[in-house]
Amino acid sequence: MKVVYTFLAVLCFATSYSQEQQAFELRGSNEVVITSDYPSLKIENGNDQKVDVKLTGASVKATKVTSRTENGILYIDINFEPEDQRPVKVTYEYDDGTVVTESGDQMKHWNYHTSPKATIQLPSTIKLNVRATYGTLDIAERTGSMDIQSTYGGITMKLPEGYKHDLKVESGYSFVDLSVSKSTGYSVDLSSTYGEIMSNLDLEMAKKDGMTALRDTRIQGTVGRGGPLLKVCATYQNIYLRGY
Repeated sequence: MKVVYTFLAVLCFATSYSQEQQAFELRGSNEVVITSDYPSLKIENGNDQKVDVKLTGASVKATKVTSRTENGILYIDINFEPEDQRPVKVTYEYDDGTVVTESGDQMKHWNYHTSPKATIQLPSTIKLNVRATYGTLDIAERTGSMDIQSTYGGITMKLPEGYKHDLKVESGYSFVDLSVSKSTGYSVDLSSTYGEIMSNLDLEMAKKDGMTALRDTRIQGTVGRGGPLLKVCATYQNIYLRGY
């Protein structure tokens, strides 16, 4: 079967770079939940009791940042709505000569390299939960509890020396690159179905029937004397656990 895409109309927009910044007061919130579809996120530490969101790149005006507070949790949503949307017609040509045409859906069209980037600053001690879809994540050293997930984007992050919380990091279709202090003990649960798990740390591996798996899709063990659990999953790409 062959699929042919035909664009019925094109709504173009001029590419221009700009920036926009917004601030959201924590007002006693003890957790921040950030969701994002297309923009890449860079998360930095801030000193004030607020969350600053700075957008840069093309089509900033097409990116909406909204917030709400519920039960002591500050929710921030960052969503990119490209101005260039194309009604599309899809034609299916089957081997037996049958042709089927469907039309009417809107296809979002954008250039990933010029799509908005969001730099987010918030206190390092507050609990952080991130759910991203397409953008990459770059997270600075934070002392608070974290639960980080991205469906298609890679995740790069570094834990400070003496980090005391359990950590959950997951990327469905890209890599996870996590750096930890060699002087801090951790328990680890690393899994990658189709990628590789690589580390420069001395891992004490869990054994089964007295045997250690030298190459596996899941590695459980300890770093040093053990400690908080680092649960990391990268289903389709590699996991890098680096000691500094």
